[in-house]
Amino acid sequence: MVDILRKASELWDYESSAYKAVKWVEDTLVKHPNFALPGRKALMKSDMNYEVVLIDATESPIEKPKKNKNSIIQERRKGIH
Repeated sequence: MVDILRKASELWDYESSAYKAVKWVEDTLVKHPNFALPGRKALMKSDMNYEVVLIDATESPIEKPKKNKNSIIQERRKGIH
């Protein structure tokens, strides 16, 4: 039980550190002018055509067929006693 708690503690520390690192990188990139997005008015005045792509990243369970004995074809084994 102690080993499980120790591993859980290590994982918690790792996830916390990873979250902080990712958050720092995101905040740093957002503040940099090269990564700034133009405002709505600038987009409306621009002659450029923008293509918008939306990605649905929600998780959904995989639907698998139910297994039953009738769907499995069993082979007869000859010579096995």
